[in-house]
Order: sequence, then structure tokens, then C-alpha cells
Amino acid sequence: ASLRQALAQGGSAEAATTFAKVTPWLDRWAAEWSAARVRVCRETELEGARSPALGGLAEACLDERRDELRGLLDALSDGDAASLRRAVPAVAGLSPIDPCGDPVALARRPAPPDDPSARARAQEIRRGLLRAGGLASAGRYAEALAVAEAARAEAEALGYPPLTADARMNVGYLTARTGAIDAAIDALTRAYVDAGVVGEDEVALRAAIHLVGTVGYLAARPAEGLTWWQSVQMLLRRLRLDDQLLGAHARVNVAAVYHLREEPDVAIHLLEEALALRERLLGEAHPQVADLLVNLAEARRARGEFDAAGALQRRALGIYDEALGPDHPSVALVLGNLALTERTLGHRDEARALNRRALAIREAALGPDHPEVAISLSYLAEDAADRGELEASMALSARALAIREAALGPDHPDVGQSLATMAGYHLLRGELDEAERLLDRAVAVIEAALGPDHVELSGALVGVARLALARERPRDAIAPLERAAILRATYRPDARAEVDALLARALWDAPEGEGRDRSRARALAEGALEVLRSTSAPAAEIEPVEAWLVEHPG
Repeated sequence: ASLRQALAQGGSAEAATTFAKVTPWLDRWAAEWSAARVRVCRETELEGARSPALGGLAEACLDERRDELRGLLDALSDGDAASLRRAVPAVAGLSPIDPCGDPVALARRPAPPDDPSARARAQEIRRGLLRAGGLASAGRYAEALAVAEAARAEAEALGYPPLTADARMNVGYLTARTGAIDAAIDALTRAYVDAGVVGEDEVALRAAIHLVGTVGYLAARPAEGLTWWQSVQMLLRRLRLDDQLLGAHARVNVAAVYHLREEPDVAIHLLEEALALRERLLGEAHPQVADLLVNLAEARRARGEFDAAGALQRRALGIYDEALGPDHPSVALVLGNLALTERTLGHRDEARALNRRALAIREAALGPDHPEVAISLSYLAEDAADRGELEASMALSARALAIREAALGPDHPDVGQSLATMAGYHLLRGELDEAERLLDRAVAVIEAALGPDHVELSGALVGVARLALARERPRDAIAPLERAAILRATYRPDARAEVDALLARALWDAPEGEGRDRSRARALAEGALEVLRSTSAPAAEIEPVEAWLVEHPG
């Protein structure tokens, strides 16, 4: 009732839609909680099926679940529009009730402090951590971190090690969400060790799962991330949680690491396992199932499996549309991804319509200057360029660049990508010096942000090579293309084919003794053409390679 009142005060159509969508999830969770509470009471007090000690643990678990709900509803009731957009996924993601009736799971709960006053203080500290969780679920990470930090300090003062480890784990996770990666790794590592010392294996497991993603993906140290994955696997199996939701979450995190390592087959296998777990445990229409469908679709698209990617994207779109409403930013995300798939398949009109719908949703829900608006603008710019509408394309790209620079800062890798895109348009107009200025900055920004070996750098390197070819300096195009080819070695086949086709031109036209290799050039071009045909690339990408091969016989 308080949530309904708080949303009604906003008076927006989005608030009304949010309440209508969130109510079934709240009702379902509350009904499960009530049934479990009655069952625990009956089995403990009337039937004697549970010992008083086990009944007490179950009641404490259910009390924490209720406090978790209260913390989330408080965060949503006084939150902003961004909180409302997270409401349905947050409520749908409330901790499940079943473990509160599971004797094995209850046995893992730490014994409370012996002293009654300490026990009461510990309970209040846990409530603080649950409030932090509610704020985080609502997207309010800075506020959540402040609450968690206060709870950690109180836990340390209390001197109750299991609670201290739990608080440190929460602080580490939230620190990573606010972007302080090194501090997050320190906090999570200490939480992992502290939890292990006192036998809090589930806290240690959660810390290790976060470390897989934080170290391996966010800090771009995949080898270290996979070392943490070994600890995760050990704990999952020992605690018999490998086939539960924590097992699914762990697989999502390590799949991101394998994606960074450019091992799509491994990433896809892990994501498919996680998807099967969530479908079984949450149901096929759960928003977290849609989240995984989005990730899996991108992994398949990166491998060139466009039809499969499109099917996954459409399924995710249907779940989001039903669970969140047709005007939710998550719907726009999938629309944009699906548009990329349709564009690659040559369905340009469908792609443009999808991108326009995504842009309209994002502008209405997020405002005209949000970074996600820039994503839709960039996609529409690419579509305009495909159609030869260069001026429109440049105008859209310029707006996207301005949004990203203002919202993300001049050194963000997305800014670098926008700079590389703008450089490409200047190159098409013959403005080579301006293209060079933008490309130099693009390479510097992306390399500084992501490192010299990240696949996102390849687009800017291709731009550098195109500029060299435009200036009739094929020798200068070879090195950046060779580097781009390495970066795209296990990326989408059509993306690698683009590099190979350009490299063929550079190797053919290079001066004798300065990189010329015409037999390799022919082989690269033939291979690129085969890939482009097999992936149903647009005719605009296939025809220039066909023409080049005709004009340059072996």
C-alpha cells in the first residue's frame, strides 16, 4: 500500500505501469513467504517435525527475507525514475523462500552471538545490510555503499566475525558497482579470507563469484579471474549449490571472462548452462531469464550465428515486454541488439524501424542526453551511412559523440568509438586531415581505457588503415591491419573478413620489398569473400571484394 501511494504521488504513466507490473511479483513472493511461515510454525509447534533449534533458524531466515523485502520497498518508495525502472527486476530477484525450509541450508547459517544485547545489535546490522541491498537493487549504488560501510563499521565494533565477513563482502560488491575496482578487489579478497577462517562458506562463495567478475572482467585480468573460478567451483560443489541460482550467477560471471579472452565457444556453453538453471528455478518468463537470453544472443552474434541470435533476442523481447512493459529501457536494449542482427542479415528497413523505436523509448524514459540514447543514435547513423545519407549520418554521430563526452567524460572508450566513427565519415568526404586527428585521439582513448590488446581497439585500427590506403600509402596500412586481425581472431567472422579484405588490398599494392605479398593477398580476399557469403553479409560488403578479385587475378 505504501508503494502504491508513493508511486501515485509521482503521477506519471510510467509509475502506474510499474505498479501494475510489480504487483504480481510482490503477491507471489508474499504468498510464498506466508505459506512457509505457517509451515515452519506448524512443523515446529504442532507436529514436532522440526526441533525448536531448527525452527528458530527457519524463523530467523524468514525474518531476514521479510527485512529484505522491506528494504527494497523503502528504496523504491522514495526513489527516483531510475529506481522505478529497476522495480520489477528487483522484486522478481528477491531471495527465494525455499532455503528457509531446507535443513541443509539452515545448518550453514552462523550461530548468533550468545549475549542477548549483542544478538540484537547483530540483527540490526543485518537489517542495515539488507537496506543496502534494497538500495542497490533500485540502482542507487552510492547510497547503498554508504549504508553498507556503516554496517561494516558496526559489525567490526561488535566483534562478530561471521557478520563482519558478510558486511565486507557487501561493501566489496557495491564498491565495484561504483567503479572503484581496486578497492573492491581488496574488500572482496579480505571478505573471502575472513569468511573462510570462520567457516562462512556461502559468504566466501559469494565473494569469490564477485571476484571472478571484478578481477577477470572489470579489471581485465582474465587469468586471475579464472583462478578465482577454481575456488568458486570447489565451493559450489562442496555446498551442493552448483545447480542452484548461485551456480547460474557464477557461470554468467565467468562467461564474461571467457568472452574477454575471445573464447566464444566456452562462453556460450556456460551461458546455456546458466540459462537452463534459471529457467528451471525461476520459470521461463522471468526477467533474469531474459537477461541471459540477451547475453547468449550477443555471444552467438559475435560468432556469426545471426539467425540463432535473432531468435534469442525476440524471445527476450517478449519476456521484457510482458514483465516490464513496452516502454521500458530494457526493451530498447533488445530492440537495438535485434536491429544489429537484422542489419547484418541485410534487412535494413526492419533494422531502421527497430532502432527508431528504441530511440523513442530511450528518449522518453531516460531523457535526450542519456548515454543509452547515444547508442541508438549511433546505430541510426550507421543505417544512414549504409543508405548513402552521409550528412544525416554525420549529424546523428555528432550528437552521439556530444552526449557521450558530456555524460561519460572525454576518456571513456565509448567516446573513442564515436571518434573513430566520425573519422570514417570524414574519410568518406575526403577530409583526410580531420579524419587523422580524430583517429589519433580515438586510438589513444581506447588503448588507455581498455589496453592495447582489447578487441574494441580494432575498429580504430581499421580506420587508421583505411586512411593510409586513401593516401595511397599501402605499406602504412599493413601493420594496423595485422594488429586488428589478431584482435579479431576469434571475434565475429564477418568482422575478421573486413580486416582480411583490406589487408589483401594493402599487401597487393605495397611496394616491392616493403610488404608486398600478392599470393597471400589473393588468399585473404578469397577467404574473406567466402566468409561474407556464408554469413549472409549485405551486398554492399560482398560486391567490393568480388570486384577486387576480378580486377586482381592470381
